[in-house]
Amino acid sequence: MRYREFTKTDYYKTSEALNIIFDHLSLVLALSLIIGFPLTGALIEGFVGFFVGLGIIILTFGILPGIFSLLFLLNFLISSNPVTETYFFEFGAQRSRTGTEETTYITLENNTYDKYVGLRIFINYEEMKDAVTITYTFEEGLLGLRVMKDYKFNETEKFFNVQY
Repeated sequence: MRYREFTKTDYYKTSEALNIIFDHLSLVLALSLIIGFPLTGALIEGFVGFFVGLGIIILTFGILPGIFSLLFLLNFLISSNPVTETYFFEFGAQRSRTGTEETTYITLENNTYDKYVGLRIFINYEEMKDAVTITYTFEEGLLGLRVMKDYKFNETEKFFNVQY
């Protein structure tokens, strides 16, 4: 089915209507939070309540995300105990007008890291096109969270150390 035909279907109309409703509700919710906290504080506690409500907004949307980002950065930068893991992989496939094409999305042997898409999708196809294995280097972060520090695609000859 072509896109123009698809736009005329009931499914498209329903899903597009729901998308528009969700967009409007999220905008109304965000504005009511940004305006609502300071105004509610002002109505309840006066001038001081306005600044308390404003402080809550700044803390919630400005300072707390920065603190979490800093913690994750420290976890990444201060890590130790490197562990190397090597897996065979298969390329993902995608349909196109000309047939099926390989993608940069890979599936590791035994579906390892199946729930972690970020570890299995890459940008540069040229880097991986001749490879049969991938080697990940993980370290234990400062906060105890596991961190992927490096990955490398291995070609058959390099992996098995075969000389011709």
